[in-house]
Amino acid sequence: MERALGVRLFDRTTRRVVLTQAGERYLARCGDLVDQARIAHEALRESTEHPVGLIQVSMSVDLGIHQVGPLLPEFARLYPGIRFAFDLSPVNRDLLGDQFDVAIRIGPTKGDLLVTRRTARVAMCLYAGPGYLDRHGAPRQPADLAAHECLTPRAAP
Repeated sequence: MERALGVRLFDRTTRRVVLTQAGERYLARCGDLVDQARIAHEALRESTEHPVGLIQVSMSVDLGIHQVGPLLPEFARLYPGIRFAFDLSPVNRDLLGDQFDVAIRIGPTKGDLLVTRRTARVAMCLYAGPGYLDRHGAPRQPADLAAHECLTPRAAP
């Protein structure tokens, strides 16, 4: 710091270190800054120990009801200062424009401005009723599905 300021702030000997007059003036001017930095540091530490605020979440209805919903009572017990606003919709919202904090989606992500994390894998399953199989036969390999009537999930807009 002395090198950057071009001023000696401390007198140093092998037995002691004391402020110079310039150092005393500098400390007097920076004392409030040090106090403000300490207060800011404590507030930030407290916010990480006891988080508070609103988290706006976008996800599908099924995911919200069956996967996230059951987890909320325990989360609320652990973090009573956190509140949620849920948008339960199959529509992929504009997270930046609509000011969502997080979206939970199934399937590939779009856009390179978003930070994404895989949180789980979802197994895709194929189902058919006995009557359908009696009429059309069971597919033996994936290519056989092209000749079958299939209901497939549509990618959300």
